[in-house]
Amino acid sequence: MAQRHTLGQVVDRVAARFESAGLYFGHGTESAWDEAAWLVLHVLGLPVTDPVPIDHPVERESLCMIDQLVGARIGTRMPLAYLLGEAWFAGRSYYVDERVLVPRSPIAELIEQRFAPWLRPGPVGRVLDLCAGSGCIGIACAHAFPEAQVDLG
Repeated sequence: MAQRHTLGQVVDRVAARFESAGLYFGHGTESAWDEAAWLVLHVLGLPVTDPVPIDHPVERESLCMIDQLVGARIGTRMPLAYLLGEAWFAGRSYYVDERVLVPRSPIAELIEQRFAPWLRPGPVGRVLDLCAGSGCIGIACAHAFPEAQVDLG
């Protein structure tokens, strides 16, 4: 009988491997466990924004894909966002690769707060996202300032 693997077990094992490899976290995650959960949920096609039971089963094919990604993350030390082709910014998923910077949350928090206290309350006329990479900053600003004309350059 094949051994049954659960989401919780797999995330814990991946996190332990990431910890022992001495990886840097800060490209969308803050810890080995956060990054392990993101990787496993991505492979399983499960949402990172909704709760998933820790006893959710993980099939053998998924374990192989997870192991390949873990090996690539440890071996290349490339940010997981590049390996997955996905980064989260201001609550939305974006396609990313090595040609763009991985978006980080401090800017997202400023946008979500409408740049308070530095920007006066009221409508914003224009926003320019120039040469920042994926365009996620401009897109997030378009959601925060729906009245603004947003240019991505």
